[in-house]
Amino acid sequence: MSHTPNFDTKIKAILDTVQPGERVCELTGEKWNLTEEEIGWYKKFNVPPSPYALHTRWELMTSFWTGFQWWYFKHPKTGENILSFYHPATGVSVLPDKEWFDHDFSSEFLEDDPMRSVEESLYQLTRRIPLPASSNLQEPENSIATVSNGERNSYFMCGCDSERSLFGFWSTRLVDSCLVFSSGNVTDSYSISCAVNVHNSLFIRDCSNVLSSAFCFSCEDIEFCFGATNQRHAKYLWFNEQLTKEAWEQRRAEVDLSRRSELEKWLEAFYDLVGNKTIWSENMSVGAINSTGEYLFDVSDCSECYFCVKHCSHLYNCLFGVSGKESAFSAPIFSENVYEANNCFNSNACKYTYATYGCQNLEYSFLNYECQNCFGCVGLRHKEFYIFNKSYTEEVYWKKLDEIKCRMLDDGTYGRSLSMKLSPTYFGESGAVKHLDAKMDRWEKLGGTPFDPESFGAIGDLSDQPMRSSQEIPDSIDEVTDEAWIGKPILDEKAHRRFTFLKPELAFYRRKRLAPPTTHMTTRMKDLLQEENLAVFENHACGKCAKQMRVAKNVKYPNRTIYCTACYLAHLETR
Repeated sequence: MSHTPNFDTKIKAILDTVQPGERVCELTGEKWNLTEEEIGWYKKFNVPPSPYALHTRWELMTSFWTGFQWWYFKHPKTGENILSFYHPATGVSVLPDKEWFDHDFSSEFLEDDPMRSVEESLYQLTRRIPLPASSNLQEPENSIATVSNGERNSYFMCGCDSERSLFGFWSTRLVDSCLVFSSGNVTDSYSISCAVNVHNSLFIRDCSNVLSSAFCFSCEDIEFCFGATNQRHAKYLWFNEQLTKEAWEQRRAEVDLSRRSELEKWLEAFYDLVGNKTIWSENMSVGAINSTGEYLFDVSDCSECYFCVKHCSHLYNCLFGVSGKESAFSAPIFSENVYEANNCFNSNACKYTYATYGCQNLEYSFLNYECQNCFGCVGLRHKEFYIFNKSYTEEVYWKKLDEIKCRMLDDGTYGRSLSMKLSPTYFGESGAVKHLDAKMDRWEKLGGTPFDPESFGAIGDLSDQPMRSSQEIPDSIDEVTDEAWIGKPILDEKAHRRFTFLKPELAFYRRKRLAPPTTHMTTRMKDLLQEENLAVFENHACGKCAKQMRVAKNVKYPNRTIYCTACYLAHLETR
């Protein structure tokens, strides 16, 4: 029996008349083709067609993603600094995780008001109810971390588990490593992206099983390589040239990466090798059955998806899914049957939500834990039958929910993505910029209100400390002393951001004989991410057989040579 009969009647009338064809995005004016497949997903989830283009919906979703950003808040009672991935200029406030989880925010509620939109109600609640500053899944030890799965003596880690590491993003099992994105089982290594099983290596991209190597791309089972692409079961390669052990070791001994002038020379040679002298496969996916998209690993029946792994199945236009199933336009992490559910963990039957953990049957809600049958709720835990954070009996809940959803259908607001007005992040370092290469002019076009990232005390109080230019940082790590540089504010002129060196960071560079960087840590992470393929797809002809294929764009290597899978595998056989 339907709990919302009036809504069901109204939505059926809408869906029965939907026809495929060209549509124009209400927000951006961009055109897209509404397909039978897309319509099928609307019918599955009993929602009206979205007025936004497919790409616009991804931009809206990822504009909420905090990504690798860090900002200061003042504790509302003590005034002490709290570090968080949210930004105070958005109007949100935060509490340390433990304090947040010890509090029940159901006392902050709104009555349903037909004159006030659901979006406005959500906005009021998200600005009245604080957010957990770090949202750590496991309490880190002596570490600075967000969404931590267990950190020990690590600094500025997001979505990781690590020991004695720095600047990690969405990675697992990191030990004694620095600057790592979407990688696993990495030890004693630096600047690693989309790689697994890496030890004692530098500047590794899209590789697996790498030992004592540097500047490698799309390689498997290699060791003692310096400059290698598309290699398998190799050792002692020098920019793809086979050397003897003795010759390789002699050349390697002559390279001094502890000087920035020398390091930048080798980086440019690596970029030239990867971008101009290397054949790329049409995608980086492995074990993707009947699926389209990029970075799909062990998935099936996934259409136009990005970074979905671990037996995801039947997904449509989803990003960063982990074991997600039967979902569309979502980031389903161990979740099923969700639609426009952003950062949805271990949840089911959620729609138009942000950050749900262990929830079921939530709509238009924001950051809730282990709740079910809730609508327009913010910051609740272990609740059922709540609307705008107010408790109702089961009978009254369903009646009122039917009224609200019908009202939204009538005014055209039901079926719209969560507005960027609700986003708690700085757009310039959000997922939209990092994964979709969105430009800053999209901020306003998507409904956001631009602000200075250093406003509202977000970078802390540096008024009593002299500022140094990043151009003053010495060329050699041996010239960077702890006394002169640790904890001293430095201005990254290009990014217009301030940063400093940490003591364990300089110790890492000295141990690995690496030149000190001159950019803000978030810029380093963004640059690393944008060497990888984007969540932006385009049609492209195979560079060998001219077959048409769908590929992901790349910021760093826009003119790379790409082969279809068959031609790429044949190419590998000739090496």
